[in-house]
Amino acid sequence: MENHSEYLFNSALSGDINAFQSLFISFQAQLKSYLYRLTASRNDAEDLAHDTFIKAFDKLNTFQGDSSSKTWIFQIATNLAYNELNKRKRWTPDVSERAKQLVLNDHPN
Repeated sequence: MENHSEYLFNSALSGDINAFQSLFISFQAQLKSYLYRLTASRNDAEDLAHDTFIKAFDKLNTFQGDSSSKTWIFQIATNLAYNELNKRKRWTPDVSERAKQLVLNDHPN
């Protein structure tokens, strides 16, 4: 007989969002803690956990069973977190000041 997590995941694979939500809730605290360690922001961790839930449910049909459902979901969260961290690197804190200087240097008074 399947354990409860496997049962929930199989139900989720059939499109049952409530089963997926129950499964997700079982490790949501661990996921948020992990995302907090990656991002150093509680707000970002909360947002990324929410985004992970949506993306994982949306992509359930791509799950191939090569890992546990939890590992698969944590990988989605990791990818989302790295994407967010990469976006931050593109926009440095002084971006508006740098842009202003570029404009001023390009267009003399």
